[in-house]
Amino acid sequence: MHQNYGFRLFKVDHNSRHAAPRRRGRRAPVSWDQGLSGRVGVRQPVLRKKRRRRRRRRRRMEVVVFVFSLLDCCALIFLSVYFIITLSDLECDYINARSCCSKLNKWVIPELIGHAIVTVLMLISLHWFIFLLNLPVATWNIYRMILALIND
Repeated sequence: MHQNYGFRLFKVDHNSRHAAPRRRGRRAPVSWDQGLSGRVGVRQPVLRKKRRRRRRRRRRMEVVVFVFSLLDCCALIFLSVYFIITLSDLECDYINARSCCSKLNKWVIPELIGHAIVTVLMLISLHWFIFLLNLPVATWNIYRMILALIND
């Protein structure tokens, strides 16, 4: 007996003991857990629920990671604007060089830590493209910090 769905793919023997029972109406989609026989195991609904929970947890983790990285990037942009304003004040002689350096030096390490945290979070959460975009800047910041420590 052949089933015809507009094309003939293979012969189905409904009398075989491995064949799925016939159902009337709409059939449930076949999942990979059913195997080749088409039988649904007892534990399949439990496995589906576990997979759904894992997916939900992963989505929540991604949301938390991206919200934290958004807030961290906002803080880094604020620090960059603060650096530019302070350096422009130095250029216009509103402040002297010593006070400019003391204002800016206390924000270098928090900037380095903030950028390193975002880079590591992207590595842990397996967002490779964003990690690779952040990696050169984080490497440059670490290199700059090491040079400052060596020269002091």
